[in-house]
Amino acid sequence: MRLWHLLPLLLLSVTTAQAVVTPKLDRVRVRINGMEKEVSRKDRLELIRGDDLTLLFAVLEGQSKGAEIINFVGYRGEGPRRWQDDDRDILIPTSVLKKGWSLDKDGKTYKIETRTGQKVHGDILVSLLTPELEILTLDIKGVEHHLRDGDVVDMGADDPMKVVNVKTNSKVVDQNVRVEFKELKNDANRQVELRLLYRSYAFASVFLHTDAK
Repeated sequence: MRLWHLLPLLLLSVTTAQAVVTPKLDRVRVRINGMEKEVSRKDRLELIRGDDLTLLFAVLEGQSKGAEIINFVGYRGEGPRRWQDDDRDILIPTSVLKKGWSLDKDGKTYKIETRTGQKVHGDILVSLLTPELEILTLDIKGVEHHLRDGDVVDMGADDPMKVVNVKTNSKVVDQNVRVEFKELKNDANRQVELRLLYRSYAFASVFLHTDAK
């Protein structure tokens, strides 16, 4: 049996197989709190709960055209939709990310998936650190108090007070922590809440009980 007449068909088959190879993801360009950066598919994107994330562009290996879909898995969708939405150019506040969307179901590891149609180019893993208070140091009338989340400290209504230091599980949070005071009108034992925030995410509170003197 002569096979030479089948050669064009075999070559066409090989050419077609090469044409449908899905390009691999090279890197993803993102914006974090207004600053742009690129993350290689070999690296993890490290975020702190409270950061604002925007997905901008997915660069494919050897391609001038990027992926059609960049999906932060879980965001903007429940059920089947969680794998389908294109999340590029949408501000994603990490403070609202649910644990159920994470790969570990503990709110620590998430996934960004890049696709064109049903073809998956690759993923970027996201590590999300939730701020935790270790020690808050307050100076009240010249005396330092070392407090943890939920602690209550007694002080006079007119005692001078200042925040000396905040120690958390992240140096970035330590350098960017904000303090807000909120009056609690219906709690005789905890009259003022001193709330600690990283950007817009409140992660701990201590309470002041004031006695009139």
